[in-house]
Amino acid sequence: MPSVPGTEGSVSPTGATSIVAVTPLTVIVATREGARTLESLLAALTPQLRSSGADAVIVCGSGEPAPAGLDGSVTWISTESRNILELRQIAIERARGVVLAFGEDHALPGPEWVDAVLRAHLEHPYAAMVVGCLVNATDATVAGRANFLAFAAPFTPPMKTLPGRPPPFSTVSIKQRELEFPLSNPGDIESKLVPKLIEEGGAVCDDRIIVHHYQDHGVQWSVVNAFVNARANYGYAHETAGRANRNEVLRWICSTLVARQIREVWAGRSMMRSPFDLVLGTVLSAATGLGALVGTVAGPGRAAERVA
Repeated sequence: MPSVPGTEGSVSPTGATSIVAVTPLTVIVATREGARTLESLLAALTPQLRSSGADAVIVCGSGEPAPAGLDGSVTWISTESRNILELRQIAIERARGVVLAFGEDHALPGPEWVDAVLRAHLEHPYAAMVVGCLVNATDATVAGRANFLAFAAPFTPPMKTLPGRPPPFSTVSIKQRELEFPLSNPGDIESKLVPKLIEEGGAVCDDRIIVHHYQDHGVQWSVVNAFVNARANYGYAHETAGRANRNEVLRWICSTLVARQIREVWAGRSMMRSPFDLVLGTVLSAATGLGALVGTVAGPGRAAERVA
């Protein structure tokens, strides 16, 4: 696999200095769970890291030490923080890849995922971000299907055009040159950079990049997670914004966000197996809207300590 053109010693188009890149790709994983939860992820990812010369940085908020026998391509950082956005920021600041790809403890990369990400960035050297696809690996229950439909329906393969909204983070990879170091605040990448790249055309999609998504913790958990995820992202995006900006966002949430979420759920109806899928998907869309409203008005609170 040819390497992506590097950014060693470079300055980004915005003038932000970049740290030195020494590997083609770094996989970023932030988790509040322990090492046992990551066994499947490491088993799927480690051989791909070895074969491609890539590496991974895992930041574990459970405080557990690195598991025995961890591959040398993986850097394990243990901390006591429960804020998933803080954990991700710690990992990003330790990354040394030309490309940063984002993983999650409940998202397993498909075969040759690392090579597919590198290939996409090589084919699109001027794209700041590449967005891949998710496949629902927990579709046996209403909660598992509705949870996936409510946040990932537009990002399932085939995906030939990029949906016009921020993607699930486990589909995202970004060229390091786009990041400013040191990073300013937790949540800046999720709530500011990624939406900006979508809006300004700095992103492309590639449905050869496949991640299998495992997330089914029941109906109540799905509703709570939809709320806290939206509150965390909108809260971090707008906690320092002026009143006029917050009012504009509030109007957009009320007029557009929930309706868009429901349309996306309905657009994924081919994945539905029960009328209850649509019902719960609509409830999750409403929970997302409510979380966005609360985040915009009151800030993130401790939502980032609860979001999956």
